[in-house]
Amino acid sequence: MERGGQYFTGLVGLIGAAALVVWFAWRTIKNSDDPGRLIMKWVLTAAVAGMFLFCLFFFGRDGALVLPGLGAGFGVVLGIIWAPQLGAMLAKPITSFYDGGSAEVEARPFYAIARAKQKRGQYEEALAAIRGQLDKFPEDYEGWMLMAEIYARDLKDNAGAQNCIEEILRHGTHTPKNVAFALNCSSDWHLNLASDREAARFALERIVAMFPETEFAHSAAQRIPHLASDQMLAEQKERPRLALKHYDEHIGLRGEVADPRPKEDEPPAKAARLVSHLNDFPEDVEAREELAKIYADHYQRMDLATDQIEQLVASPGAGPKEIVRWLNMLADYHIRVDQDRPAAEAVLHRIMDLFPNTALAAKAESRLAYLEGEMRKNKTSQALTLGSYEENLGLKGQLPKTPG
Repeated sequence: MERGGQYFTGLVGLIGAAALVVWFAWRTIKNSDDPGRLIMKWVLTAAVAGMFLFCLFFFGRDGALVLPGLGAGFGVVLGIIWAPQLGAMLAKPITSFYDGGSAEVEARPFYAIARAKQKRGQYEEALAAIRGQLDKFPEDYEGWMLMAEIYARDLKDNAGAQNCIEEILRHGTHTPKNVAFALNCSSDWHLNLASDREAARFALERIVAMFPETEFAHSAAQRIPHLASDQMLAEQKERPRLALKHYDEHIGLRGEVADPRPKEDEPPAKAARLVSHLNDFPEDVEAREELAKIYADHYQRMDLATDQIEQLVASPGAGPKEIVRWLNMLADYHIRVDQDRPAAEAVLHRIMDLFPNTALAAKAESRLAYLEGEMRKNKTSQALTLGSYEENLGLKGQLPKTPG
């Protein structure tokens, strides 16, 4: 019974060892660059192992005497068969640093040929090279944008460029950053190539609609109010004639200096114009900042200036740097206009609370330490500003009503 158990254990071990060898052989053949040659080596190895076992059984009890010699002989034969593979296996950790090892190379499109042809002015050949790559990678963003760039910048073909942009949008697989960049390029090409302001605006509005309350929508919304006017687009094609005004020839004799530059709007007129503009484009950051400055410096109305700044801070998609800049602007007004140090400190603490453990918070904390110096520095200018305000108070009229 005991011998039967030993026999069974040995049989299970032999089967397990054979299965392990078969699995290892299959794995090496699968990963080999020359599987046919490797199969032949495994067949020879199996034959050598079979001969070794046959010799052991043939010699029987005398096998112990010839075992060292048999083992050495068969070991030499196996060494000759497997020496190249064993050497490559030992050297693989070192050579992998240079050739990447057995890692599979990701298939990627290749546009170097197309770019070279583009630089040589061979635009049609460049487009053909790009199309060849896009046949293999039909949704590759780089390829479609490169094609759009050649159409727009080199061939001045706005329709071709816009078709490429629309193809990118149809994919639905690209990142918001890439889509926003493509639509911004689309807007530029509508303006520069077709002088189509409405199409350029529509491209930017698509960014706002596709990615609401993001930095991409915020940036696009800032571009919309400042798109080139129809008059400016017309002047790009045909330069207008400059009409020179006639000025007093003897103005120098009266002690005056002639200045042909147009006079800037007075603050009340400028504020009214900005309010009207913000009614149409409430997300225009530049206009709202300028209006807040007029409210603070000219009208000395911190409540109205603060309202404008708070609308900027609450604008969707505004980045941390922009928010911190607006809050620092509000702190400047508290120091310069109403000399309210607690209010300025509260604004700086607000920055620290909004962005803790950041460089922005560290700068706000550093400014807190020097706030007293800023207050002393602005006392003189504050007195002058208040005197100018009281002197002209009756001439300024009613404040324009602001949107939002």
